[in-house]
Amino acid sequence: MILLMRKKVFIGGLFFCVMMCLLYFFYIFSENHQSALSEICNLFDKAIHWDKDYRLKEIASSSSSGYNLSDRNNSAVLCFGNHIEQITENSQQINLSPEEKQYRFDQSILLMENPIDVVVLDSLFNLALQQGGMINVHAALAYTANDDQTVFSNPDLTFYKSACALPPITTGVKNEIVLQAYVEIPFYCVINRSKGHFIIVGVIFCLLLGLLIATRYSKKFATPVCEEPRKLIKIKENILFDEGKGILFYNVDIKVSLENYKLKLFILLLNSPGHFQTSEDIKKIVWGKTGATNDTLNTTIKRLRADLKPIPDLKIVHENGGYRLEIL
Repeated sequence: MILLMRKKVFIGGLFFCVMMCLLYFFYIFSENHQSALSEICNLFDKAIHWDKDYRLKEIASSSSSGYNLSDRNNSAVLCFGNHIEQITENSQQINLSPEEKQYRFDQSILLMENPIDVVVLDSLFNLALQQGGMINVHAALAYTANDDQTVFSNPDLTFYKSACALPPITTGVKNEIVLQAYVEIPFYCVINRSKGHFIIVGVIFCLLLGLLIATRYSKKFATPVCEEPRKLIKIKENILFDEGKGILFYNVDIKVSLENYKLKLFILLLNSPGHFQTSEDIKKIVWGKTGATNDTLNTTIKRLRADLKPIPDLKIVHENGGYRLEIL
């Protein structure tokens, strides 16, 4: 009982350690996955800035003279060519740095003169991912301007349903441009970010799991089977019989095992009055409905005599149309 309790406590402790190791694995995986998403967000923003610079060069325009701020009414004047528009800034835009305001103005101007090409931006985004070590990350973009129809860089729209959507990036003076990236990060890419850490956790997990399985099925810790003590039949002082196992013990050091019909025949003769049964009764009782011929009975008697040969005090004798177990 004490051994069984120790086994249960030990297995319970191992199981707890295995589960904690598994939970820790998922925790560090989640942390690395979130870290990767954060880096990808920064790379996406970097690609958007690249795209803006390229489009500005294409129209050979300097936008710095087209964005005028008014401190009195928290407004801005958007000027480009013949287009002049006064825009009231909201509380978030007021707190932006001059550089960020200039960047938003550039995006608004470019929206009119040289709008975003999602295919080009997608290429720049993938280039930024490669430079950032995210080579095997699959990415695609969604682009919306002035609440118009959304344009996708990947024609396979099922990708957008299965991929992880990054937080949308809004830009432009009136937040009229919305860009959103969708990415799929392979499992091994997340693992590679902390490969050594994952290897250590994996090794510890496998060792604990192996120890748990080995302990569960170890013979050393096997649950002892409580068997009822067998009662040995005393045939003589020096002959004992274990009827359940069919074993005869003679002078302590000699052991004879009986089985099948030989065992049934021996038990029948041992328990019969005078240890005698007729041949016909033996065939009916030992073989039952299957029946037995005289040859079958004679063969079984012959084999039983051979088994009892190490015990000279037990004999099977033929008499009066039957057989008797003679105990000398």
